[in-house]
Amino acid sequence: MRELIHKVWESCAALLYPRSCFACGEAGAYLCASCRALQKPHVFITGNGMTVYAAAPYHHSGIKKALKQLKYRASRDIASALAELLASALPYSLSDAAKTAEIVAVPITAKRRGERGFNQAELLGRAL
Repeated sequence: MRELIHKVWESCAALLYPRSCFACGEAGAYLCASCRALQKPHVFITGNGMTVYAAAPYHHSGIKKALKQLKYRASRDIASALAELLASALPYSLSDAAKTAEIVAVPITAKRRGERGFNQAELLGRAL
């Protein structure tokens, strides 16, 4: 029942506030196909040897706007669009990754979680 209410809410919100690309403004999606295609994934190794995948550079204007909207305006449905971008950046399928990789949500303080009502990294991980 909760899922049905969430879907109805998202549908109503989409009618009142149509989605548009954070990068170029094209109507229809938070990140249009053209802007998604321009994103280059970043791979880096942490000090303890863990490989980290970032779907796109955080300084990119569209990505920055999407993350701010997710984090500070509680637009939780943006997590799905960002998760799709992240999934496309991975060098293997998520079903293969489930056997060997871990998806870890970066913890936030209890105060910040209380203010937002959610952890944006956790939403991204769940959407994956």
